[in-house]
Order: sequence, then structure tokens, then C-alpha cells
Amino acid sequence: ENLLGWMENNPEEAAEADVAFHLALARMSRNEVMFNIVKSLKGTMDRLQERTIYLPGRLEHVLVEHRKIIESINSKDPELAKIYMKRHLRKVKGLLEKL
Repeated sequence: ENLLGWMENNPEEAAEADVAFHLALARMSRNEVMFNIVKSLKGTMDRLQERTIYLPGRLEHVLVEHRKIIESINSKDPELAKIYMKRHLRKVKGLLEKL
């Protein structure tokens, strides 16, 4: 939730906050392999976020998507969190395909 506040209050740092959000989720999963994969992709994620998160309206959508993921984790609903994360990643993939 703190990362979402950082992203919301400092839009110029949204790309950095977004990558930190994904790293935090990977760490929370307690899956060391997943964390190491996300961590190894950090440089790539940084470059991709710089290209997508500042598209018109995208930051607002990212905040909503991230809140849904966090809320489902907080309510201890891993299946819902998985659904929201997949939707989020599909949206990012779609944006990248258009660039």
C-alpha cells in the first residue's frame, strides 16, 4: 500500500514505484525462484515501464489494478490475486505490443 501512495503522490517516479511493487509481490510470495526471476528482469522492467506507465490514463489504471491485487492478497484470496495479476500483466503486454 505504501508503494501505491508513493506512485500516486509522485507520478514522476511511477515507473520506479511500479517495479518496486512487482519486486515486493515476488518477495511476499516467498518463492525464491520467482523473486530471483523478477529481480533479474528489473532492468528490462525499468525500460518498459518508462514507455508505458506515462501513456495518457495508464497511471490511474495501474493504481486501480494494483489496489485490486493488494486487496485480494489482504483478504487472503490467492486465486483472486492471481486473476488480477494475470489481467494486469495482459494489459501491459497489450500496450507493449502496440508500441
